[in-house]
Amino acid sequence: MTSSFTARFFDGKTLRPFIVSVDISSTGLNIIMNENDIQSTLHWESSTLQVMERPTHGRPAVIGCKNAPGARLIIEKESDYLAILPLVQQKNIKHSGVIHSWRRVWLLVLATILLLTGLLWGIPLAAPIIAKIIPHSWDNALGQYVIGEMVPDAEECVYPAGQKALEIMISKLSKNTPIENNVDVKVIQSGEKDINAFAVPGNYIVILSGLLSYADNPDEVAGVLAHEMGHVIKHHPSEGILRKMGIHLILTGAFGSSADYASELIHLKYTRENEQQADDMAVSLLKQAKVNVKHFERFFEKIASEGNIVEDNIEIFQYFSDHPGLLERIQHIQKNATLMKTEPILTHQQWQDLKNICKKKVPIEFKNQKEIQ
Repeated sequence: MTSSFTARFFDGKTLRPFIVSVDISSTGLNIIMNENDIQSTLHWESSTLQVMERPTHGRPAVIGCKNAPGARLIIEKESDYLAILPLVQQKNIKHSGVIHSWRRVWLLVLATILLLTGLLWGIPLAAPIIAKIIPHSWDNALGQYVIGEMVPDAEECVYPAGQKALEIMISKLSKNTPIENNVDVKVIQSGEKDINAFAVPGNYIVILSGLLSYADNPDEVAGVLAHEMGHVIKHHPSEGILRKMGIHLILTGAFGSSADYASELIHLKYTRENEQQADDMAVSLLKQAKVNVKHFERFFEKIASEGNIVEDNIEIFQYFSDHPGLLERIQHIQKNATLMKTEPILTHQQWQDLKNICKKKVPIEFKNQKEIQ
């Protein structure tokens, strides 16, 4: 009889799966987790164990606990499942061999098809509305997990003087907006050719340090940051993933790995309407901060003029190359870049401090945020 094995564990609170050790005892299951070199153990009494899904057609078994709503053990090996089965009370085992009349079976199949079709088409069409009402705790958890998947083992740059300069830039751009004092912008250590920035669910924006090296001045960085703020304000990251994944989003959340979310978001392409909205918002934020919009325009012109670099580093530049109609967007920005009295968003010293923000690095941390409307 198997007494110990490895399984995937969902705690019912976060999207992230944990790899745990499971020990079978006479009184139930001991679930042993090691997180950040800290070991913790959960004990599920045998009387509380539930078989949520039996291992059929190559699918893993799913074991739950009455005292841990939403928590799940995903067991791949049937031998491990069979070792647990004697501990589970018969009434707590899910059965699927119920006999129905053919008429009832066909009605059930038809209802299921109609439901899935409605979800498949309805979720993408309603994505802009759904994205605005998703609980922030879900959005936040997804954003944190996605960042971990997109920049695994990365470190956040937090050199104090550089961090202060970044906060000044954020404050000027986000003043009097829904994300004022409520957006978490992270500079992540990267190579010089990693010229990238992206927004993810949960009011998070990531800037790779290569972008700071590539920019000629802080106003160019401000333009890119303002554009990403536009995506956050409009809830585009959540809207985009809802539109693209549709029913797969629901099925993945129920039965799959959260890594699927990250994979979809990494390759996410915003619609032209989304990009224009983010550009319009960027122009508006730059104007209110009295930043010369021409620098935002010139940054994209520089990207467009270096097409050979984009082709040679398609993954590095995927953020920019995936955005539709780069030249079209430059022209759109030009139309909105009215002349006005401007000033650099940072002083020369602050700009140097920001460029040196990676002189100090720490593991990525997340701060508490409120939901934006």
